[in-house]
Amino acid sequence: MPDKIISVSKHTTHKLKNELNSKKPTYTVPNGIEFDLITRINPAKEKSDVIFAGRLISHKNIDILIKSIKLIKEKNPEIKSLIIGDGFEKKKLEELTRKLNLEENIKFLGFLENDVEVYALMKSSKVFVLPSTREGFGIVVIEANTCGIPVITIDHKDNAARDLIEEGKNGFVCQLNEEEIAQRIMRILENNSCRKMKEICMDLAKKYDWDKIVDEIEGIYSK
Repeated sequence: MPDKIISVSKHTTHKLKNELNSKKPTYTVPNGIEFDLITRINPAKEKSDVIFAGRLISHKNIDILIKSIKLIKEKNPEIKSLIIGDGFEKKKLEELTRKLNLEENIKFLGFLENDVEVYALMKSSKVFVLPSTREGFGIVVIEANTCGIPVITIDHKDNAARDLIEEGKNGFVCQLNEEEIAQRIMRILENNSCRKMKEICMDLAKKYDWDKIVDEIEGIYSK
């Protein structure tokens, strides 16, 4: 229908051309974030090691994250994780947490309407885990990096968020299993990599500031 198509990721552009056989001119322009606004937010008083924010639905695979926390607890009994969000899987995930005796390690905060509160909690954490296998872009990766924390996500053909990660710089990409996720989390926590990676995370996130993204979109409209 449109004369031109703007896609938010190379992943989506590829699908448009190769799966939907779109012949229209297609441009890839990523989603943006308010970089300066996020960087001015103070960290929350509540601290955590691992944080997740998003819908609690099946393809987000929060159950795998919970199982990875169980593995980490064997070496680090004080591991703390926050899960922000709501969804159909919430009760099931809370039951799994109780079954694995992780009530003291994992806290469900539900849906937070105030984005500032979410960013503040990210800033008081050490690593963001996104175990999703289906993301059209993965804006939360950029938001977490802007908050100065690395992201662990999944190597899956439908997960565009993996393309936002520069391995070892602003995060890690791994397979969808609790062992690999736990290993990546421990690698960041044990070597204090979160502090070393903070500046790199923020530098990489800067290019997604809305001021730059809008310029790209305007350039396409004016062609």
